[in-house]
Amino acid sequence: GGGRAETAKADAMAFILSDLSQTEHLENSNNMALLIQQNLVAGTKGADRGVKQANFYVLRGAFMPAVLIEVGFISNEKEELLLSNDQYQERLARTIFEGLKRFKFRYDRIRNT
Repeated sequence: GGGRAETAKADAMAFILSDLSQTEHLENSNNMALLIQQNLVAGTKGADRGVKQANFYVLRGAFMPAVLIEVGFISNEKEELLLSNDQYQERLARTIFEGLKRFKFRYDRIRNT
């Protein structure tokens, strides 16, 4: 048996594979976020606040493309009114869905070539 040396090699290999996987997911997450952002801005005529990357606690350990979507601020009176409007909520949901659909279409096309 290899003992500690073999365990250390296996741990190092697992870390490298995990890191490569996370890098791929980070790139896909960014692409997904860009598509969702484009749809949100176009569909709601809202401000384009861009896409930012951060190490959000709620997204840690998600071994898949993942995004956190900020759709407005309740501390802003105008945005609070919009966010409480059923039709606006429906528009937000639809634009997010369309962005996800665009991402999935592109992701599937790339993976199947």
